[in-house]
Amino acid sequence: MTGIDEARDALAGARGAQRRLATRTRWSIGRHLAAAALMAVAAANLALPPLWQIGTAVLVLLGVALVIRRDRARDGMFVNGYRAGRTLWVIVPTVVLVLAIGFAGRYLRVEHDMVWAPLLAAAVTLPVALGGSILWEYVYREELGA
Repeated sequence: MTGIDEARDALAGARGAQRRLATRTRWSIGRHLAAAALMAVAAANLALPPLWQIGTAVLVLLGVALVIRRDRARDGMFVNGYRAGRTLWVIVPTVVLVLAIGFAGRYLRVEHDMVWAPLLAAAVTLPVALGGSILWEYVYREELGA
C-alpha cells in the first residue's frame, strides 16, 4: 500500500467518523428551547436594574452548566457553539441580535421608564434564539456531512 492509499483510507475513515458524529448530534426541541431561554434571560438581564443583573447572570451561568452536564450525560459530549466553520456565520448574527434586543430593552427601561422592557426583551429574544439554535444544528450537521 502506498502513502497515497494510506492517506485516502485515513481520510475516508475521518469522513465516516464525521458522518457517525452527525447522526448523534440531534438535539430535541426541549434542548433548543433551553438554549433559547438562556439567551432570552441574558437579553432581559441587560435591561434589569444592576442588583438584579447579578442574580440573573448567576442563573444563566448555572443554566449553561446544567445544559453542558445534560449534553455530556445524554450524548457523551458537549458541542461548543462558538467554533470555527460555517456555524460561526449562524452564532455571531444570533448573538448580535440578542445583544441588540437586550440593549434596546435597556434603553426602553432607562430612558422611557418602561419597567416591563426586560420582559419584552426576553419575549422578542426567545424566538430569535430558538431559530438560531435550530439553524445552528442544521448547519453543524451539514458541515459533518449528514
